[in-house]
Amino acid sequence: MKRGQVTVFIILGILLLAGVGFYLYLSGREAEVPLEAGVMKPTTDPRVFQEFVEACLAETVTQGVYTIAAQGGYSAPKGDWSLGDSGDGLPIHYYVPEGVVPFVLNRNDSAVRPLADVELVLARYVAANFDECLDFSDLEARGYEVKKPTVDFEAINWDFARAKVEFAQETVRIDAELRPEGDIFVRARYPIAVSGLDASFTIPETAVVVPLRLALLHKIAVRLADQIGKAARQGSAYKVDEHCQEYAPADMQVNVYAFKSGAVREALITVVDASPRRLGLAPLRFNIAVRNADAEGVCLG
Repeated sequence: MKRGQVTVFIILGILLLAGVGFYLYLSGREAEVPLEAGVMKPTTDPRVFQEFVEACLAETVTQGVYTIAAQGGYSAPKGDWSLGDSGDGLPIHYYVPEGVVPFVLNRNDSAVRPLADVELVLARYVAANFDECLDFSDLEARGYEVKKPTVDFEAINWDFARAKVEFAQETVRIDAELRPEGDIFVRARYPIAVSGLDASFTIPETAVVVPLRLALLHKIAVRLADQIGKAARQGSAYKVDEHCQEYAPADMQVNVYAFKSGAVREALITVVDASPRRLGLAPLRFNIAVRNADAEGVCLG
């Protein structure tokens, strides 16, 4: 075979491979539907619709976790009646840019909010805010009807058994589980019905697992409050940096900061998980405060 013929065959081979690659690329682009929370893309594929709702649920859970963790397990320590949350019942609080932080220790009294109560307020946060993420305007503009629950949770005193849905037999119910292994499971019984000329279906419920370690940070905060209180009863200051091994998980991604106030016997205790950075999220901070007790120091990893 002559050199010119070899060159021609090589060029044809390259063009053939490029053509196949371009075809596969286009095929993949056609099959791919953006699943970002925001505006639902114009599609009536039930599978894609379900994935969009899941993305919205995960986004709402994530927002709730960051809000609640920053305020020591509360949506608002002073009380948030829109969620039926009476708060910590205390007249004084510690203030940070992220919000209000509860005093979980005052001399001998230690009371970090129980994990079950944190799960409850997270479930209510999701129920109250889930609808804000579910934007089906593009689909509705194409003539489809999308029905979502419209429940006044305050009016029914946050009794999910009374959260009736007009177009479905199910009632709305959100359950949140802060699992000790390091993630959050949320199940939302939140019927959404879609109807149009060529499609009609209902998504009765959605469930997601969000890899945020709120339960771990809560556990560390409880131990910190107990140890700071123990030191206070003995008339001594608690040096956080002398006990770092007690608070370090296996991946060494959790830091602890005790910021002592200068004028009064108060301190802000912040437990920070850096692992959400792997998901493109900010570090997760769980804030608590102590009063009439001395605590200071830093644990890095």
